[in-house]
Order: sequence, then C-alpha cells, then structure tokens
Amino acid sequence: MKKTRINLFVMMAAIGLALGVGAMGYEGGGEGEGEGEGEGEGEGEGEGEPPPQICQEECVDNADCTVAGGTDAGLTCVEGRCQGEPPPACTTDELCTAGGFATDCAANADCFGGTGICIDVDGDGTGDGKCFFAPAAGECAFGSLLTYDDINGTPAEVCGIEQVCGKDGTCQIPPCTEDADCSDGFQCRVADGQCVQCLSDDDCTDGLSVCSDFGFCGCADDTECAGSPSGEFCIVDTGACGCAADADCTDGPAGDICTEGFCGCNAVGDCNGTTAFDGTSFVCE
Repeated sequence: MKKTRINLFVMMAAIGLALGVGAMGYEGGGEGEGEGEGEGEGEGEGEGEPPPQICQEECVDNADCTVAGGTDAGLTCVEGRCQGEPPPACTTDELCTAGGFATDCAANADCFGGTGICIDVDGDGTGDGKCFFAPAAGECAFGSLLTYDDINGTPAEVCGIEQVCGKDGTCQIPPCTEDADCSDGFQCRVADGQCVQCLSDDDCTDGLSVCSDFGFCGCADDTECAGSPSGEFCIVDTGACGCAADADCTDGPAGDICTEGFCGCNAVGDCNGTTAFDGTSFVCE
C-alpha cells in the first residue's frame, strides 16, 4: 500500500506561512504539493536577495492576539509578537502521530460517533486516549495504515500521517527509504530520507526545467516564469518565480515593495495587507 509522508515541500510551505514568506514571493516549485512559483522582479535572471525588511505584526498585550473577532487561539504576546506555547516533550510515537488536533477519548464510542478508534497514545493504560480515523475496507482516505494499541490494549489498524518521537523529545517525520514511502508524484532521495519531486533535471518536464538542491523543479530563466500568477521573474538561486514589479506585492502581508523577486517593505507605510490577529498593527522590520 502506498504510504503518505509529509514531504520537504509541505514542511517548507508550513514554515513559509509562519514567516510570511509566501507573501515575499517564495512559494516552492514544481507541481502538485510544492508547486513552485514565487514572486520576483527585473529583467533577465536574478540571484534573489530578500529585502532587508518585511512587514510584521506587533502586539502590546495578549488581547491583541485573538483571531476572527475575538476567538482565543491560545496565543500570548511575547516581546511584541503573538506566540503559542512550545509543545510538550513527546513520549511515544503514537502521541506524535495524533498531533495536537486529535480529540480526547476514553473509549472507541467517543470517536466520531463510534466509527473511529481510541488509541492509548501515551501507553500508560490509564484510559486517556486520542481519536484516530479507522480505515474503510483496509484503505485510508488520508495518511497511511498504521497499527497501534487501542485504549483496551488491543492492536488496531488506524489511519494517520506517521511521526516518531525522537530522542530529544520532539516529534519527527521518519525518513523514507524507498519511493513507496512517498506520496504520488514524489520519490525518495535516499541520501537524506526526504520525499522530493525530482532527483535530476530529467525529472522536470512541465515547463520548469531545473531540479533544485531542495528537490523541486524550478525555473532556469524568466521565460519559464511567463504567465506565473506569482510573478514573471526567475530567482535563479532558488528556482522560484517571483515578483516582477511593486504591483505584484500590493496589499500582501510582507509589504508593497518588490526587491529582486521578493516582496518587502522600506517603511511601515508599505504595509497595507490585512493583519491575521485582531489587535496587532504592522511594523516594518
């Protein structure tokens, strides 16, 4: 059965969202997951250097960090930035795979109207579990088929995106060892255990011709960025397409100024996007 692993590009996308990089014009490269385009500027090829400053949201107190008109997202204002608490150290692989979003349970009946499986994620047999989706006829709608002990200590098949608890107490993606460990359209780069889109330029056949060091197909020059919604400037160092002019950055969260393919700011007046938090204001730093 094909396993589904979180791959390098998903991780990059998550980091990009957290830092506002997507608005700076760097959106991965390639097709499917990690499809790669970003924003960029200029004539001919460029070695994209991010602008020295980007728009960031500044808070004064915890009340500034609510979202959607007052919803408490569990964030606090720390040194002017809305931040969440670091996750506690993991103790089992099951706890990592469950992640921070799984529903608490004490019995299988507590999970999705009795259709899910309550897994003993901490392995202590105390009856504190997390809900996992059960496979349908042995197939998973997402993730891969995993076997964990349920809340009663009975081995049960469940669906999830596998993670393991590292020696340092952090949850980690297990490295791939073969292409079957990766999502459709990706292959295993065995040297570092990453699921990537390409291993060589020969794997890039859909308008983007260069296999980057990151393992995604990127641009070789501006012509390969023609028609890109993210901009028509090729940032050669990364293989991403980026902003071609300030107009490509208007009202974006990183700023209204385009510099060598990246959106950013020179002053707070260049920050005209929409804040993600209810009470924060933009600063250009």
